[in-house]
Amino acid sequence: MIPDYYYTEYKHIPGLPEWYEINRMGDVRTKTHTIVNSLGVTRTIKGITCSQSKDKQGYCGVFVRGNGIQTRMLVHRLVAMTFLDNSDNLPCVNHKDECKHNNCVDNLEWCTYEYNNNYGTIKQRISETLKGHEVSAQTREKLRQANLGKTYSEETNKKRSEANKGRIPWNKGRKWHKGIKNV
Repeated sequence: MIPDYYYTEYKHIPGLPEWYEINRMGDVRTKTHTIVNSLGVTRTIKGITCSQSKDKQGYCGVFVRGNGIQTRMLVHRLVAMTFLDNSDNLPCVNHKDECKHNNCVDNLEWCTYEYNNNYGTIKQRISETLKGHEVSAQTREKLRQANLGKTYSEETNKKRSEANKGRIPWNKGRKWHKGIKNV
């Protein structure tokens, strides 16, 4: 059971204007504050709970303003910045249960890019998503253009040659033929 203070205790979010606060569940709110616009007019802005929206990848985000600039920030990063120690200066925030909209502080941890990319069932889910998909001619051309002028070691060239012939030793014996996967 989640303690009440996870919902009721708000803290200032480091790096944002002083009126932005967040709780341990990822609810972002603003305090009532006064601003002076570019014409010198003073306005009082009533505090509200910021609405969250999901991006294309499924992560929750909020729009925040500071110095006249509006920016969309990911809620899980705001929770981690506020409540989790990052003394090793790790760049990523991982969702332990792999649920992108569960932004509870207990579900988050700072980690490396490599750890985040290999965490849990990500490889299996990507494999399932790509099953049966063919690489388009446009994508093949983009890859070809990206690799123009690159040089590879003799060992890498041998592996690339084997892969192009359909014999991919690191792919568990599966072969590729003209962009179609034969299982």
